[in-house]
Amino acid sequence: MESIVPCSGDDTPEPDGETFDAKIKVLSESVKHHVKEERNEMFPRAKESKRDMMELGAQIASRKE
Repeated sequence: MESIVPCSGDDTPEPDGETFDAKIKVLSESVKHHVKEERNEMFPRAKESKRDMMELGAQIASRKE
């Protein structure tokens, strides 16, 4: 999965730098796209699967650890 954080590492721009606004716009658009994808694709498929959502949430949380 591609990272959605365009401002990481040594290239993190200063808030008053030339590239700051552009990088924030890219980050914002990436987050909006990710949320739309979850809302319109992933969540409906999860509901249709008839799986126990609490169990699914616990599985996802355990993978994050």
